[in-house]
Amino acid sequence: MMPVEMQMMVKLTSLDLRCNALSNLPSEFSSMSEMRELIISSNRFKDLPDVVYTWSKLEVILVSENKITSIDVASLRKLPKLSSLDMTNNDIGEVPPELGLVESLRSLQLNGNRFRNPRPAVLNKGTVSLLAYLRDRIPT
Repeated sequence: MMPVEMQMMVKLTSLDLRCNALSNLPSEFSSMSEMRELIISSNRFKDLPDVVYTWSKLEVILVSENKITSIDVASLRKLPKLSSLDMTNNDIGEVPPELGLVESLRSLQLNGNRFRNPRPAVLNKGTVSLLAYLRDRIPT
């Protein structure tokens, strides 16, 4: 049973939980179906919480300064309105080329991670160039 306080938050559109030492979000948050912006920067997340992928209206995810190790492209593609994804300064070891297929993205920030490709020069060219670079590397 969801606490009464959380039942009141179903119309919430923006949630800022930065700097809280969090490593997960409760599944009960799935009732927040109007969520458009999530800020969970400067926490202890190792991956994006599953509940995030239930918010079909989500447009912005700011998850910089965490411990994220991978990018779940299949789940990100469940977010048709996702336009801004900031995953700077995490621990991402590889950028899947299929990330280039998330066509709704207008801003993709990946600097400060441990992967070697794409190189900083490619990242610095901006989102459009980065997505094209990734699409060009999808195995056929």
